[in-house]
Amino acid sequence: MHVPFDRRLRALLASSLILGSVGTAAVLLPAVPASAATAVTLYVSAGGTGDCTTQVNACGSIQTAINAAEAGTYNGDDVTIDVAAGTYTENDSVSASSLNSLTIAGAGAISTIVNGGGVQTVFTVSDGTVTISGLTITNGLANQPGAFGPGTASGGILNTAALTVTDSTLSDNSGIDGGGIQNYAGATMNVTDSTLSGNSGAGAGGGIFNAGSTMNITDSTLSGNSGGCSGGGIWNTAASQYGAGSTMKITDSTLSGNSAGCTGGGIGTYNSSTSIGATIIAGNGGSNCGDAAGSPVTSVGYNLTDNGTCGFTSATDVTVAPAAVGLGALGNNGGPTQTILPAAGSPAIGVIPNPTTLNGVNVCPRTDQRGVASVPGANCTIGAVEVAATATVHVTATPSPATLGNVTYHVTVSGAGATPTGSVSVSDEYRSCSIATLNGSGAGSCRFGEPAGTH
Repeated sequence: MHVPFDRRLRALLASSLILGSVGTAAVLLPAVPASAATAVTLYVSAGGTGDCTTQVNACGSIQTAINAAEAGTYNGDDVTIDVAAGTYTENDSVSASSLNSLTIAGAGAISTIVNGGGVQTVFTVSDGTVTISGLTITNGLANQPGAFGPGTASGGILNTAALTVTDSTLSDNSGIDGGGIQNYAGATMNVTDSTLSGNSGAGAGGGIFNAGSTMNITDSTLSGNSGGCSGGGIWNTAASQYGAGSTMKITDSTLSGNSAGCTGGGIGTYNSSTSIGATIIAGNGGSNCGDAAGSPVTSVGYNLTDNGTCGFTSATDVTVAPAAVGLGALGNNGGPTQTILPAAGSPAIGVIPNPTTLNGVNVCPRTDQRGVASVPGANCTIGAVEVAATATVHVTATPSPATLGNVTYHVTVSGAGATPTGSVSVSDEYRSCSIATLNGSGAGSCRFGEPAGTH
């Protein structure tokens, strides 16, 4: 008998269901593995006219490459935009939510410059995981919404995503709150091996304005930034209009030469958490630190300052007179960004024991903002720049001049930091001895008796 096709199909389905009732009720299909992110590089060069896919076909603007990365072709990938040396006048919007990560990498802060043209924020990062490295970001002017509404964003970078800035310079940008950087609305940001200088915030946070967000600053320099009222270098704040608590950690950094009209020339805080370690905060106008609402900064140790406004209470913190801090001017001391170098004899040098970890960062041994490693086994320097401790050894004899018989040699070590260690060997014509440990400017001695058979 002929059975129509649809009846046979129903019969097969029925038998399958019956078998399923006495056997395995479900058929497990093999899992489809998630595809791994692919590393993709797009290319930008000044004057380029291509589609960004190769160096030969480089496109001419960073924004063109960002748009290409976000167009859908590279969903879930790790995209790097390789930006050749040159000056690019543009104001870029970054939304990297379709990507696994996006990196905008210049050829170095000295040679790759992104100029905002004095008309708008240079980089606005709205979502995704983004890294900016090897750039100078300059001449940005805030004219778009920020933490306090329209026109209050930063001139350099406005971030509401997860952003890392490394080996970069942000200079001569201006805004209402956060001339160099504004990080707000629950954002996360890491600033490492970078310099912020000459930025201005008409309200607060000349260099950085962190509002209702998380920020980590490591091996970085803030100098010459100004806040109209609070936080010349940094303003760390939290209030209901821009989210929950604001958290900041500052480690191995230098804040000097910043100023504020009201308070906190170096750093100002309001209703926030600020943890500082192995950092120099000195030589700032309008007080080094300013607390607007019972949330002072917290020291985790080994900070150097020149007044009591930061309220550092750790036994390892160092407070000296302004003239004794011993900092040079912001300048080229090697590395891709400008830094401030402690002068010989500065109390910042050779203070941090090896090893030491603060704020989750290895501050000794370390590699500093310039990429210079500390001396193996030696103590380390406070601030963004590592300077090897040098010692002056002075030896005197009693009696002097030394004669045959009982002679005591006195050894004094100075200029090697607070706790220099090592050994000094003293010898004369007949014998020698060694002083194993020397602390600060203390002296040790070796006594030599008259050699046997001498008379």
